[in-house]
Amino acid sequence: KLQGRHAGVQDLARCEDVVRKLHSLHILHGNLNRHNFLVDEDQVVLIDFETSACSQDEEKKAEELRGLKKELLDDSGNSG
Repeated sequence: KLQGRHAGVQDLARCEDVVRKLHSLHILHGNLNRHNFLVDEDQVVLIDFETSACSQDEEKKAEELRGLKKELLDDSGNSG
């Protein structure tokens, strides 16, 4: 069972690393928000791949990564 807390802006660098690894596999997540990251002291796990898609579009990857900080700051629960 996966355990951890949802990501916050304090986890930005670790979350960016995970997203970059995903993008290196030519996959866009499509629904990056704080609730789709599970964080503990050892790891950050990205979940919820329902809207993911294969993509080699570097601009779309960059756009997804640029929006990550805003999503990690969003406490509304309405992300994605």
